[in-house]
Amino acid sequence: MKEGLEKRLANCQEEVRALKAENKSLKDDTASLGQKLREWIQKYRDLERRYQDQTKKLADVEDNYKKLKSQSTQEVQDLIRKLEKLQQNLQDVQSKLAARDSALKALKERIRQALLGFEGSGLTVTERNGKIYVSLSNQLLFESGRYDLNKRGKEAITQLCNVLVQQPDIQIQVEGHTDSEPFKSGVLVDNWDLSVKRSTEVVRFMVEHGKVAPQRLTASGHGEFMPIASNETSEGRAQNRRTEIILVPNLEDVFKILEQD
Repeated sequence: MKEGLEKRLANCQEEVRALKAENKSLKDDTASLGQKLREWIQKYRDLERRYQDQTKKLADVEDNYKKLKSQSTQEVQDLIRKLEKLQQNLQDVQSKLAARDSALKALKERIRQALLGFEGSGLTVTERNGKIYVSLSNQLLFESGRYDLNKRGKEAITQLCNVLVQQPDIQIQVEGHTDSEPFKSGVLVDNWDLSVKRSTEVVRFMVEHGKVAPQRLTASGHGEFMPIASNETSEGRAQNRRTEIILVPNLEDVFKILEQD
């Protein structure tokens, strides 16, 4: 019986050692798993924090996008309004320029009809660069070397003034021109002096006899420095000796439109 008890005691002791070994192994495994669990929990927390950060950044990006989209939409709308305004201004300018061109053509025809009796006497009426040019040869207006209007010249200028007084919005530039032949006589020292005297004589007659408002008139002389033909021939010099009356329409309303934002 003693041997049986000893044997059972040995078996129990062996089982106890086995259980202790197993318990130690389980404790080691538990400690290892606990460490890994703590590491995974930390990683999870890190990932959760990064997720929250990315979520906040995404929200900021979406908010900025909405703001930019709103601003861009407003900018596009402002640009469209500006373009529409510019288009309207352009149409207004084109309309006014078309009306001006039509009025100039009508004025040119009235002047041509008024001066019909002087055609062939060195008088031409042309339109260019938005202006009307009435060119009168000095032979028609003045005696050779003189700057006082002759009878025929007064008649031509009077007929022209009858039309111009009905067009108060037209500015009038009177330009005197000569050929290149040297000239000096009395108080006149050169061709330039002669061209200025002749232009001022025309202007003075237009004011005093043609009843044209002086504020509309400008007188200037260019002497021989703006020829339209060669001064090498008598025919060319005759063309260069002229007085040009330039009619300039008022474009103030057009400029006002162009100056608008």
